Amino acid sequence: MEADLSPAIEIDGLSKTYRPQTSAPVHAVVHVTLSVPAGQEVGILGPNAAGKTTLLKLIAGMVRPTAGHVQVQGHDVVRERALALRQLGVALEARPARLGQTSI
Repeated sequence: MEADLSPAIEIDGLSKTYRPQTSAPVHAVVHVTLSVPAGQEVGILGPNAAGKTTLLKLIAGMVRPTAGHVQVQGHDVVRERALALRQLGVALEARPARLGQTSI
C-alpha cells in the first residue's frame, strides 16, 4: 500500500488585508506560501500583531483571504469549506474564566 504524499495543509500566496473606513489598510498576512505534510506538527510564532491568529482563521475558513488559496487535505477552504473543516481542528485563544467559572 502506497503512502499518500499530498500535503495535509497547502497554502499558496495567501494574503489578508483589512480595509477600515477610517484608517489606512492593515496588511495582516502578506503572501504566505507553506506546505505541511500529513503527520507534521507546526508552530506559528511571532510578536504581537504579526498575523498569527489571522493566519489560523484563514486556514480554518473563519475569514476569507484577500488573495491566495488554502487547501486542507486537498479541499479548498473557501470553495469546499464543509469538507475542509471536517479534516481540521483549531483552538484559538480564549479569555480566562472568571473566578468561580469553568473554562472548557
